[in-house]
Amino acid sequence: INIEAVTLIAYLGKDSTAIYDFSGTYYPDLFILHCSNGRVTWEKAGYDPALVYATVSDFDIDVTRSEYTCDSSLLTHPTYFREPVPGRLTDRAVEIISPEKATMPRFETYETRFVINDIYKEVDYEGGLTLEGAIVRGTGTNWFPAGVRLYREDTLAVSIKSRNFMLSQKAITSNDASSTIYLGNDSIYHSSLGFSYNTATREVSLFRTNSPLSRSPYFDTYHNLDLYFENLSWDMDNPRIVMSRTRGSSIGVARFESVSFYNEASFLRLMRLDDVHPLYRVRDYAKEYGSDVFPIEGFSKWMKMPVEQTTALCIELANNGFLFYDRIYNEISIKSKLDDYIASFARKKDYDAINIYSEARDEQENAVLDLRDFSMNIWGVRSVSLSDSQNVVIVPYGGKLAVGRNRSIDFDGAVQAGLFTIYGKKFSFNYDTFNIRLEKIDSIKIAVETDERDQYGRPLINRIDNAIELASAQLLIDDPRNKSGIRSLKQYPIIHSTTDSYIFYDEITDLDGLYDKDRFYFKLDPFTYTNIDHYKNADMALSGEFVGGGIIEPMRQILTVQPDTSLGFSMT
Repeated sequence: INIEAVTLIAYLGKDSTAIYDFSGTYYPDLFILHCSNGRVTWEKAGYDPALVYATVSDFDIDVTRSEYTCDSSLLTHPTYFREPVPGRLTDRAVEIISPEKATMPRFETYETRFVINDIYKEVDYEGGLTLEGAIVRGTGTNWFPAGVRLYREDTLAVSIKSRNFMLSQKAITSNDASSTIYLGNDSIYHSSLGFSYNTATREVSLFRTNSPLSRSPYFDTYHNLDLYFENLSWDMDNPRIVMSRTRGSSIGVARFESVSFYNEASFLRLMRLDDVHPLYRVRDYAKEYGSDVFPIEGFSKWMKMPVEQTTALCIELANNGFLFYDRIYNEISIKSKLDDYIASFARKKDYDAINIYSEARDEQENAVLDLRDFSMNIWGVRSVSLSDSQNVVIVPYGGKLAVGRNRSIDFDGAVQAGLFTIYGKKFSFNYDTFNIRLEKIDSIKIAVETDERDQYGRPLINRIDNAIELASAQLLIDDPRNKSGIRSLKQYPIIHSTTDSYIFYDEITDLDGLYDKDRFYFKLDPFTYTNIDHYKNADMALSGEFVGGGIIEPMRQILTVQPDTSLGFSMT
């Protein structure tokens, strides 16, 4: 029976599927319908049938079944392809609950690599494609994963790679993707995250999944930090990338750890009850294998340990920032942090104590990265220890600080350095020189050690009543090659004032307002004090000029600690 230009419909209960403009021949004794040509649309998946369709030809349909396959079909889909592409089409009668949940028809392209520029505004795609109802599946291989590239001002900003993407009219998603955020010649990288891009709002999201490796930190080579936070979001029309909590959470907890951070308690905790520390095991096997990249199976046999147990160990080390673990190839790559920890434990390498902890509440974010200058503002920070050996801690006002290249930190707040506490604004910490530029000091509070001791034999501290005000200074925390304090350099910390500073007397107890600060003050000369974490009364001597409100002529004097713990001088 010859058939010309009809609509062919196959039914299965209440479900159906159709081939339009069908021409062919039916063989009733064989129950075979040969299709010479026809057209299949994705209208039931929500696509315009005039724009998205496949032409089919030269294939047979078994009319006793509700499914057919055509190996010689051409797909027209202007969103993804400039011209029709050949491939394999499969369709069957299935229940369609809603267009966005449609899974048929299915079209697999024979070409395994497409490059589609501007698939959406400032979004490129590269990889294979399969159309499944309302969903376009982006496919890749182990060696050549599919990729989504997101641009800002014609510059590549974010690269996402995965073996499997889901591309719909509303979003691009992946449940397991590696991500790279480009910061000039540097980057922020993670090997295993969930990814989504909303085509309507242009919002990009990266989030942790149930994968064990998803708990590992982001590796940031610009700020030289390991980043631990739950969710990243970026409105592509905005230069700010938000790093914060999962949606719906009331509290966001994040941690920003220096790549040179070392903590001995953490090192020993990893060892548990093993005879040999796992970091030594990894390093020893890498030396024997001849590479810092090796398969877990060989490592497992070398340790005489079950593969499952070895894999769990490697995942734990990856989540602590010591390794990259590739689940696809089941191999690990050693990060420099592993060797740094081993050397730091042996006291053969310098390290630091910088670990920024953020706890954000309500609508506050943990951190925001500015793509214009790559600065990273962090909120919810109570304090940051810059040197535990020299007892130097910063306390930012409002819990906010800004991190720049290589762990530089800008903030307003207080610096606790030994027995000095310095309050002010425009403070800048430089990691390379390991000092703090104190640009606008509001006041400096000083304490001194007494000869009395507490029950542990430590000297008791007396606070000096006066505050030194209005100055700028440099605080040298330690020798830049001794950030860990392995070597005992007793001259540090050092404070060096770079401008004149003042002591006022307008807030003396019971004499408030008697000595106006514009007329009564002590103008201090620029000064330098060393070893400011150990200071006694006799060590405190500040030279300068006393101005006595016209009662006496200005005079040169030296301030010392008086019996009432104030700074003063005696006249004879």
